[in-house]
Amino acid sequence: MATVLAVSAVAALACGANRRVAVAPRPDPSPVTGPAVPMSMPEPAWKAAFESTIRPMLAERCTPCHQPGGVMYGRLPFDDARTVADAARDRPGFLRRLKGADHEAVEAWIATLPAR
Repeated sequence: MATVLAVSAVAALACGANRRVAVAPRPDPSPVTGPAVPMSMPEPAWKAAFESTIRPMLAERCTPCHQPGGVMYGRLPFDDARTVADAARDRPGFLRRLKGADHEAVEAWIATLPAR
C-alpha cells in the first residue's frame, strides 16, 4: 500500500512539473517627470501686498485695539490677511476711520482680492 502511494505521489509531481503557470505581466513603472516632494507655491499677490503695505499701515493706525492683546483683537484681528479681506468686503464701515492715502491704499488692495 505504501508503495502505491509513493508511486502515485511521484506520478502526480511529475505531471505537475511540465505544467506552466501563467503569470500576469507587470506594468512598466512610469518614468518620474518631476521631484518627488511637492514644491511650495508662491504667496498670492494680495497676501504679499497685505504684508508689505496694508498690515504695517493698520498696525500704525489701529494699535492697540486690533493688534494682539487689544480689546478688538478677538473680533477683528488686523494681523490676519484673510480676516481683513473678509471684513473689507462684508462690513460697510470697515474703512470709515481711514482717511486719504490710507483709505485709497486699502481700496486698491481690496480690488486685488480674488473672488470667493
